Order: sequence, then C-alpha cells, then structure tokens
Amino acid sequence: MKPSKAIEAEVRRLETDFTNRDTSFFDRVSRQDGVLGIGSDPREWLSGHAKIIEVFGNQMKNMPPFEFSTHKVAAFEEGDVGWAAIDATWSFPSFPEMDPLSTRITLVFHREATEWKIVLFQTSFAFPDEDVFKGMAA
Repeated sequence: MKPSKAIEAEVRRLETDFTNRDTSFFDRVSRQDGVLGIGSDPREWLSGHAKIIEVFGNQMKNMPPFEFSTHKVAAFEEGDVGWAAIDATWSFPSFPEMDPLSTRITLVFHREATEWKIVLFQTSFAFPDEDVFKGMAA
C-alpha cells in the first residue's frame, strides 16, 4: 500500500461539494452491488446507491446551515482499491450554544474504469471514552 494523492484529491472534492451542499458528490458513489453507507444514526445502514441518495440526499436538503472543517486526511491505495480516514468538525452557526461536533469518516474506494468510486463509507461522532463510559465502575 502507498499514500495516495489521487484519493486525497477525491476527499477534498467531496469535502467541497458537501460543504457547498452540492449533491453531485453522490455521483462519486458506486452503482455496483454491495455499496454501503453507514451513518451515525443506528438506522443508517444503507445498501445501494439509490437508498444512499434517498436518505442522505433528504438530510442534506433539511439540514440547517453548517460549516465542515477537515483537520486530518489519511489516504492510501493498493491496486484498484483506495481508502481514506478523515478527522473533521461540524459546526452550526445558527446554533451558537452548540459545541462543534468532532466527526470521523472512513471511505473505501474502488477504481471503476478511470474513476475512483466510493463503495463504503461510515461516519461517526467522536466522543472521549470517559464520556461514553461515564458512570461505569472500573
């Protein structure tokens, strides 16, 4: 495996499209069988291109204004498979009392013809372990 400037460039394009609410980033999701999108909500285990667009596209339309800032990107490839891990923050200016949300995103890409397409992504919110396990005895 090797670091991948091509995968990192894909991530940067996705970030720009997402921040601008440009749903054309869904064009970068593969239409092949087995495509999976996993969100932070327990109900967000979405199989297939159409379902991913239906659920996440609807969320984008209804989401309040936001800012999305990427802090770190790790991007690699091996043959026709690439992957990236993103450390980012979401903030919502219309809710100033709300702390920014630390977010982690993992993407798996597959080269289809000459393009990298997303075949798996997972998003989660990052919380300190002590907050997750608060109240448990050691």
